[in-house]
Amino acid sequence: MSLPRLKWRWPAATRGLVLAMLGGLVVWCSGCAPAPPPGIEAVRPAPLPTVVPSTPTPAPAISRPSPPTTMPSTANLLLAEARGWAFRARTVACLATGSAFAMAGHIVTNRHVASGSVQLQFSTWDGTDFQAKVQAISTGPDLAILNGRTVPEGTTEASPASSDPAPGTPVWAVGYPEGGQLSALAGTVIGYIAGASIGASGQVMEITNHIEPGNSGSALLDGAGDVVGVTFAKDIKTRDGLAIPVSELQHFLARPGTALGRACQ
Repeated sequence: MSLPRLKWRWPAATRGLVLAMLGGLVVWCSGCAPAPPPGIEAVRPAPLPTVVPSTPTPAPAISRPSPPTTMPSTANLLLAEARGWAFRARTVACLATGSAFAMAGHIVTNRHVASGSVQLQFSTWDGTDFQAKVQAISTGPDLAILNGRTVPEGTTEASPASSDPAPGTPVWAVGYPEGGQLSALAGTVIGYIAGASIGASGQVMEITNHIEPGNSGSALLDGAGDVVGVTFAKDIKTRDGLAIPVSELQHFLARPGTALGRACQ
């Protein structure tokens, strides 16, 4: 006689409690990190050391070189020399002003500055006034010379260059633009044209210097301070200046003649 098989059943309440406990175990284990393999120890971060701010060390003093001494520009050097021989010219008869300079025992200016006067009034860069008589006026280039016997003490003379400057040569027109202060207008030689093309005489030098009223009769200097020409006009369209080359000036000084102009130009 076989015994009947008995089916064990957990009581409903007990079975629910067991399942709840197993479910909690699974949930808890799902958040666990796997154990390290044998011989490996998990590295834990070391605690941060206590940081004590240190007092910054002052930077050592930097020895800076002295700034280089500024070298005078060419214009300033030329002006320093020109103070001894460059003059402001005034003609009372024609109510005009211009520029002039002492060279070779004379005072040189433009014909259109000296024309119409027997004598002109001059002043030095520092305001010393004197007068000089018209000695000769050129019938060719726009030049005139005056007797400079009464120039103030300490007056020097400009030195002429030995030849006309080549195109591209830097040049400075040293005079009194607008009748103001002595200045040096910088530029370069463009080239040479026949004076007849502009109603002048001989060869005329074209320069980039922006000649202003009052610059008529200014000495045109090269970088060495030698006279390479005399400014007398400008091209209205281009504002390029026009000057009489030193070769023409030397020719006139050698044979000035006695021609005197009596009419303002």
